[in-house]
Amino acid sequence: MGGDTVSTAITTANGAAITTGEPGGEMTREQIELLKRTLAVGVTDDEFSLFLATCRRLRLDPFARQIFAVKRWDGRQRREVMSTQVSIDGLRLVAERTKAYAGQTPIQWCGPDGVWRDVWLDRNPPAAARVGVYRHGFVEPLYRVARFASYAQTKKGGDLNRMWAQMPDVMIGKCAEALALRAAFPHDLSGVYTREEMEQASNDAPPTRSAPAVVAEPEPQASGEPAPVEDIVDAEAACMAEQPPAATSTPRMRGTDTRTMGELQTAEDLRAWLASGWDGAVIQRGRVDRVLEHADKIGVTHADVKNWIGLEAAE
Repeated sequence: MGGDTVSTAITTANGAAITTGEPGGEMTREQIELLKRTLAVGVTDDEFSLFLATCRRLRLDPFARQIFAVKRWDGRQRREVMSTQVSIDGLRLVAERTKAYAGQTPIQWCGPDGVWRDVWLDRNPPAAARVGVYRHGFVEPLYRVARFASYAQTKKGGDLNRMWAQMPDVMIGKCAEALALRAAFPHDLSGVYTREEMEQASNDAPPTRSAPAVVAEPEPQASGEPAPVEDIVDAEAACMAEQPPAATSTPRMRGTDTRTMGELQTAEDLRAWLASGWDGAVIQRGRVDRVLEHADKIGVTHADVKNWIGLEAAE
């Protein structure tokens, strides 16, 4: 049972063959199943086949966090679809394996004045970052510039999300490096993007079906009707789809897990999501009932949910 190597392919429930790693570095059946349960949650068999084929083509290891299967909302298709994203370390590894990679310039940043600096010390985010990649046979480094306004991820209110607010120079620097690596090695990295580059795709969540759900002004307090959960893509809004509360001096809590409620398909998914900080957020915003409703859909007991949130389980 344990440890049988899958040297060519395994067959999914619908009969589709899944290509695994290259010879000498194949994944076992246990690793395949672990990958589906933990790092590729919610993907279809076809999407999972495509993901593993991409892992093999790029020779990247999902368990080493070099490559990811990410579900994102597609406004055109009106559903969540999988995209394969690579970490910046994964891009560097692919470039190094070409034997043509000759290093790169240090990251530089500039403000609105356009003056490039070797270190960013301003409290405000940089306006842009640039990186140059050296390739054997090239006369000069191939530079690419990433503008902060083009890549920064924002929350529904327009504020920067936590990572882009805390480390704006690091995040935009990764985008510039990814652009330069892809330009220098198009054959190997064509169509491969990092999570930092794609995070802005979540900005400006798709509109809900009814106009009142997307207007800036809140509905009258008496109505109190929540927006349809299926039309909210932001992980915070998916759980807390309700009219904005009255102004308060208490900061609004939120978790670090960016999955939407609909992506949580197992007890472990829900437990990990709550543990990322959403446990306190659902209590603060009075949305425990919403979490319990979702728990019913995926077969999780109310007692378990209340235990994870830190509430006394009802008799």
